[in-house]
Amino acid sequence: MTMSTEGQSIVSVEDTSMLKDLKKAIGMMKQIVLSLLLALLPLIASADAVEINGIYYNLVSKLKTAEVTKNPNKYRGNIDIPASVEYEGTTYSVTSIGSAAFYSCTGLTSITIPNSMTSIGENAFAFCTGLKEVYISDLAAWCNISLYDYLSSPLYYAGHLFLNGVEITELTIPNSVTSIGGCAFCGCKGLTSITIPNSVTSIGAYAFRGCSGLTSITIPNSVTSIEMYTFCNCTGLTSVTIGNSVTSIGWYAFKGCKGLTSITIPNSVTSIGNEAFFGCSSLTSITIGSGIKTIRESAFAKCSELTDVYCDAESVPSTNATAFTDSYIEYATLHVPELALEAYKTTAPWSSFKSFVSLENDDQLYDMTIDVGSALGKVTYGTADVTNGQQTFNVKGSEEVVLTLTPNDGFKVSHVTVNGEDRTADVVNGQFALGKLTANTTVSISFGVAGEFVEVTIGSDKIATFCTAGDVDFTSVEGVKAYIGSIFNRQTGSLTLTRAYDVPAGTGLLIKGEPGTYEIPYSQSFSITSNLLKGVMTATNISATEDGYANYILGSGSKGVGFYKVGAEGTMVAAGHAYLQIPASSPAASRSAVSLRFDDEDEATGVDDAARLNNKDEIINNSVLFDLQGRRVEKPQRGVYIRDGKKVVVK
Repeated sequence: MTMSTEGQSIVSVEDTSMLKDLKKAIGMMKQIVLSLLLALLPLIASADAVEINGIYYNLVSKLKTAEVTKNPNKYRGNIDIPASVEYEGTTYSVTSIGSAAFYSCTGLTSITIPNSMTSIGENAFAFCTGLKEVYISDLAAWCNISLYDYLSSPLYYAGHLFLNGVEITELTIPNSVTSIGGCAFCGCKGLTSITIPNSVTSIGAYAFRGCSGLTSITIPNSVTSIEMYTFCNCTGLTSVTIGNSVTSIGWYAFKGCKGLTSITIPNSVTSIGNEAFFGCSSLTSITIGSGIKTIRESAFAKCSELTDVYCDAESVPSTNATAFTDSYIEYATLHVPELALEAYKTTAPWSSFKSFVSLENDDQLYDMTIDVGSALGKVTYGTADVTNGQQTFNVKGSEEVVLTLTPNDGFKVSHVTVNGEDRTADVVNGQFALGKLTANTTVSISFGVAGEFVEVTIGSDKIATFCTAGDVDFTSVEGVKAYIGSIFNRQTGSLTLTRAYDVPAGTGLLIKGEPGTYEIPYSQSFSITSNLLKGVMTATNISATEDGYANYILGSGSKGVGFYKVGAEGTMVAAGHAYLQIPASSPAASRSAVSLRFDDEDEATGVDDAARLNNKDEIINNSVLFDLQGRRVEKPQRGVYIRDGKKVVVK
């Protein structure tokens, strides 16, 4: 108790005792705090980082662990973090990289992460702009590292991950992995494909964000959710298969995946998060399963190529007004169950679609004709293989059609067209996703030779036939010319040959040039019509006549170089060559040889050298003459004419 009298303070004995007790209590608290601090000291990293072989560590003596920390002079060059270090006779396991440990180390070029690593702290590799390569020796260990955020991952800048010295491009997650950590492969531009086993039940946020080289991925049935940003900005991703155990698709999960053309969301999915497919600008078709309940803000916004949305839900899902913003659904078609058709028509934003079709009508059958141009590969639809010619299948309008294109060894897919439209660029890893049919459809596939050039050899006759499985371009090839057989004169038996430059695969050609071997470059070409030369890609036995045609092969015989009629016993045409077909009904079809006329040259060459006749009367009286265009001439003047298949000159 304290009293004041005339400015003086009086402290009682009782108050003095209280002060002593208070001081004693404070002293005891100090001792307790000091004791606690002393007890915790073994768990606290040393105040000063320890430098061992150029790397700085915080050491935790009681746990015998080491954490990589900042280098006051910044890390540079190639840093190889060991699995353990030794300091003053004690071995420490290196288990973590501390926050900002490599922050702004722009001189850092490569980093090796040991299997002992379990966590990497916030901003550990932020602004490491010079980092190019990350090396590991255990993929399962890498998948299990806890990363604070994407700037904790060295891959964000490096973009290339090496396993035991070999860059990973086709990633196969080991069966021992049950979870792929958040940001695990964020920014790994070197990846082109990912195989995830059924052992994996979760994929962390940002796990594959920015993997711009990724083209396809299959998410197994074991995975139940796709977290936020998981595949955000995989710009090369064209194919995604989502397992039927996934119940939710997180925010921004596929945002900016500009390569996606179609997506099927299984019946198990009940919610689609904000901007999940925002900016998927190549997306033309979306299929949403029957289990959908919620579609959140801008989930399918800025999908500017969208033409069809299929939603199997019989109850209109709760849908944010911005779900399809800037996706031009006012020009697209919505396919929904018949019973729910009116509900969708009157509920925004679904009501903004241009047209509405019941899914029941999607069960209509359509004819799909697969046309394979040559037996250089096969096209597989379901269990059926088409290797040459045409085959037609009945396909339901609700079916997603995927064709597998398999070239033979040494060949490649050359062209794919759908009802005449070039779709070659849509073939990914041998798969062609045609989508759902809305009309009868013809898919044409051709295979060509793999490589940049094809070699052609011309012998001493300075003329040869030619055919190849790839489109070729003779435009800039020196010393050799290519021709198609454009016109056959029935009266004279003369074949007019027209110069060809861009030549489609499988075209029969006659080539002319000095003896030697030439490289002809492959180059995309268009079709050639009215060609009497028939090319063969495999060795083919031909008969004297075939389907109303008489067959001739190029040769050098008693009448010179030209096409000679095939004998009754038939003959073999070698692969990569061509033969001549003329109508068997033609008067000239009985001739043993066909002469040649090159329309880009002044004089005709071919069977028999030209006879030079100076006696104009003898020509008129004893012959039927034709000009070089095959027209009969009654009163010839000076010039070159054809008589009995031979060139004659009137002087």
